[in-house]
Amino acid sequence: MSSKANGRARFAGDVKLLVFALLLILPTFACHDRAKSTLTKTRSEIGAEITRLLQQHRYDEAVNLGLSGLTGESEDAVLYRSIAVVYTVRAQNDSKNSERWLQSAVGFVDKSLEARPGDPLNTAAVAEALEAIGDLSDGRKCQLYTRAESLWHLAATQPLDNSKVTTGGQAISNAPIKPAAEPEILRIASKRKANNCP
Repeated sequence: MSSKANGRARFAGDVKLLVFALLLILPTFACHDRAKSTLTKTRSEIGAEITRLLQQHRYDEAVNLGLSGLTGESEDAVLYRSIAVVYTVRAQNDSKNSERWLQSAVGFVDKSLEARPGDPLNTAAVAEALEAIGDLSDGRKCQLYTRAESLWHLAATQPLDNSKVTTGGQAISNAPIKPAAEPEILRIASKRKANNCP
């Protein structure tokens, strides 16, 4: 396979991951709208606008919009992940500055984890984001894959399988996290092996 064809195949795979990431975070905005209807723009409106700006490659505006929606509360985790997606897509489209944008993406997924550290759904979403960032990274694949794998292990144990977590004021069972984590962990382990990671 030529280098150009290989690059196109990698890009197509990465776009699928990012579309999945957007589909993962947008429903979460709707859950948070019910709890935070006093915001000037609802979280789902912000999410929809970020997606529109992202499609138009208006990255700085998308980031600024996400930042403007931050409230200093745990629900900011979703916005931090959205901003990380913007930087990840920007890295895909700007190979010259790719590592710079990926570093920014990592910073925002770290903030997402800090905003909701005990939430297994957030931990799993951060693990997915770190894996996608690792797929694009040239110099930090192993580090990012290791962190993603570790976070999947953590998500599978936060809290116990039959307990409930609250998202947007609604109780959600996290029982599906543990079985969902197992194939994710195996997939990331195979990526680590393919990249000769320790």
